[in-house]
Amino acid sequence: MGRFEDRSDAEEIGLLHMSSSVEYDGDYEKTEDKNHIYQHAKTMYEVGGREREGASCCLFLFRLVKDKNSDKALSLTYQHNCTDFTNICNLDSKEIKEHFWKIVKSVRFDE
Repeated sequence: MGRFEDRSDAEEIGLLHMSSSVEYDGDYEKTEDKNHIYQHAKTMYEVGGREREGASCCLFLFRLVKDKNSDKALSLTYQHNCTDFTNICNLDSKEIKEHFWKIVKSVRFDE
């Protein structure tokens, strides 16, 4: 899921919408590179109950990419699910985080 903003307060509005969409009420970690500002966080929650058939656990990784040279920003949400609590499901794995980071780093803003 993603949301594009092109306005002077794109970073603030993007974070507000992203937090609302995943019901996140916490702090974001901020990092930067030459062209972008990144705001990122994660949350995990259960859908259903462990006793119920079909229960699942979800990991949400979310990042906002803000272009340093314009008012553009893109928020991205990545969801990973475990649908079987009887098996080990490594939701918070390094591979999952690296895969999402690769997607985020591929974002380019046109002028």
